[in-house]
Parts: sequence; C-alpha cells; structure tokens
Amino acid sequence: MARGGRLGDVDAPLVREREERFRTASFGRRRSDGIRDARFLVAELMRQAPAEGANGSTIKRQIRNLARPLDDPEGVGWSLPKNRDEEWFLKHLVHQGALQLNENDLYSCPIPSFRSYLMEMGGLARPLPEPSGKEPPDRKRDRGISIEIS
Repeated sequence: MARGGRLGDVDAPLVREREERFRTASFGRRRSDGIRDARFLVAELMRQAPAEGANGSTIKRQIRNLARPLDDPEGVGWSLPKNRDEEWFLKHLVHQGALQLNENDLYSCPIPSFRSYLMEMGGLARPLPEPSGKEPPDRKRDRGISIEIS
C-alpha cells in the first residue's frame, strides 16, 4: 500500500484481490448449511427480489413455487432443509441477514453486495448496474424457472 497519500503507488490488483478475499470470508460466514444447500433457490430469490422489497406472503409463495422436493434428482440446490417449510426458510433468511424488514414492512436484502454474493454462489452472474443506475433487466435462468413478484 502507498504511504504518504500517493495513490499512484497503490497496487490496485492487490487491493481488489484482498477485498474479494475479505468479501468471500465475511459473507461465507453468513451462509448457513440451509442457505448453502438451497443455493440455487436463494440465488433466484435474490435475483427476483425487487429493490423496494416484497411482503412476506409473496416471498413465501415464491419459495414454495421454486423449491423442489429433497428426493427430486433435479432438486439439488433447490430444496429446503428436511422437515422445513417456506415460513421457516423466510425466518432463516432474515436470521442470516439475507433479508430484513425495511421501513415499509417489506422484506429486502439490506446489503447489496451480500445479495450479489448469494446470486454468484447460486451460479448467477453478479448483476451489473445499468448506466442510469436502475436495476439490470431480468435474465432467464438456464433451468427456465421464473416466478415474478407482484
């Protein structure tokens, strides 16, 4: 790192590498076994979550529609933990810091970089902001699953 305020001496690639390691370690500690096991489900929930948030019944319906049975061979990464339902999973996402109630009593991800991280861990590319600063347009998943939040 540069000393004496000379930013030209900063090793930018090293700074980015350290930031990425810190980000991965920090957010990795927030990912429970339940979130890891349902990584595709969580990524899709984060992708579809509107910036302003969604009410609990909408998120629970979305979880119910996206989740696959544990015994489904195609369900790896899409299943809720054994003996758990969408109510439990919503509370779990809140407990882990992936969602929280905002000032409008809607659930949203309070940390945009954590949202991006969860999407990346579920195989979705990090969302790129549009030049206008608006959210990027929705992208279809390879699996063709898309549940829109109303």
